[in-house]
Amino acid sequence: IRLTDGVAPRVAGTDLPAAGSASTALVAGLTISFSEPVDAATVAPVLRSAGPDGVLGSGDDVTFSLTRRVGAGGTTVGFDVDAGALPPGRYRLTLPAAAAADRVGNRMAEPYVRDFELIALPGFVSE
Repeated sequence: IRLTDGVAPRVAGTDLPAAGSASTALVAGLTISFSEPVDAATVAPVLRSAGPDGVLGSGDDVTFSLTRRVGAGGTTVGFDVDAGALPPGRYRLTLPAAAAADRVGNRMAEPYVRDFELIALPGFVSE
């Protein structure tokens, strides 16, 4: 008996603020959930903030380095933001098409993009 898997994984969700929302959440990492188990080593998200012009995707965006958490795998893969907690601003998480593969090598067919905004909590200062 030979079983085949022709189904590509897809992003089922993240623990980031809702798409298009503004949040006072403290974000120092993220977890991406998939529709099926993936090879964690293949998952390569890109996290950017709007640059000085305040517009995402305009060429002056700032990219944040992410480190995969030890033990990440299965249907979820977690990352820590190397710089620590993100400052207030507009952000975009992108997982390009083919940037994640399941355990038999099927790559994501569609890109995943999540835009969100972090706002300062009144009366508190980030350090």
